[in-house]
Amino acid sequence: MRYVKEQIDQWISEWEQSGKSISTYCLDKPFDKSTFYNWRKKPTGPSGAKQSSKLLSVHVSPSYIPHMSINDPNGVRVDVHMMLSSDEVRTLAG
Repeated sequence: MRYVKEQIDQWISEWEQSGKSISTYCLDKPFDKSTFYNWRKKPTGPSGAKQSSKLLSVHVSPSYIPHMSINDPNGVRVDVHMMLSSDEVRTLAG
């Protein structure tokens, strides 16, 4: 079955916000996880350019952060559950 780009983009966005693994997210969807992986590999954005694999920059306002998530555009998410100073966060994200 073929899906329209808008529906695929919606599922990818929904998955990114869910915090679930791709395998878990795809369990109740009308497509296989291998299909989802293929959709994520395709170029995205209005120009069709593929997303960069570099980590996004992190802006730190408070002096200490109790919990933080760093999301890589390729789908890798790093959760930190400890108190970190702003300098430690910059080092971790750098």
